[in-house]
Amino acid sequence: MSQEIIKREPPLPQSIIDDAKAKAKILKDIVTQAPLTVKIGTTQYLKFEAWQTLGRFDRITAAVGWSRPLHNRANDIIGYEARAEVIQDGGMISAAEAQCTTDEANWKNKELWQLRSMAQTRACAKALRNVLSWIVVLAGYETTPAEEMTTSSPPPKPDWRKFRQDLKELAVPEEEARIYLNVDSIRVDWLGKMRKTLDEAIEVIKAKKAAEKAAKEVDSDHQGEIPGLS
Repeated sequence: MSQEIIKREPPLPQSIIDDAKAKAKILKDIVTQAPLTVKIGTTQYLKFEAWQTLGRFDRITAAVGWSRPLHNRANDIIGYEARAEVIQDGGMISAAEAQCTTDEANWKNKELWQLRSMAQTRACAKALRNVLSWIVVLAGYETTPAEEMTTSSPPPKPDWRKFRQDLKELAVPEEEARIYLNVDSIRVDWLGKMRKTLDEAIEVIKAKKAAEKAAKEVDSDHQGEIPGLS
């Protein structure tokens, strides 16, 4: 008994576009109601949950393959990296890796488990973007997931005017400020290499000046003591 082989014609380009537009419209309705976007400037970026929702339209889901810690030269954990895979009908169709570290301004004081979770979320969102971004464009959104924008948004511009005014109030010349901060250049070393802010610099200077004052007061008290008496 012979079996007839049924050949399925691939969908026409126009039908693919029409289907994508329909999904984009539904996605926009869902995102607007939730809401599931982050606005940076005048641009809207989709949160990970929106990418998950769009994936479900075509039985697509993201799963974490692995996550592991990142270490500095002293072997301290400074963050995590993760890999995620996109699965459709039991097969992998996309994959991506991402990380989250304490070098980022928004994450430098977070717990390790939070860094690991965000690394996994970013990896999943990035993997979904690889296959779904063209539909997101039709919905009118940027194709970078909102979670990734926390690493690419520019830092605030240093307010040198305020910094110099703060130094003046502390009676600290800028040359002396560099000594307090243990740098050759505040712009190059403190802001550039160490990725710290001018406000943090002022706090360090205040703390060191307070410590110097306390040390002088202790020395003064000791000098006023009469030897042999207690």
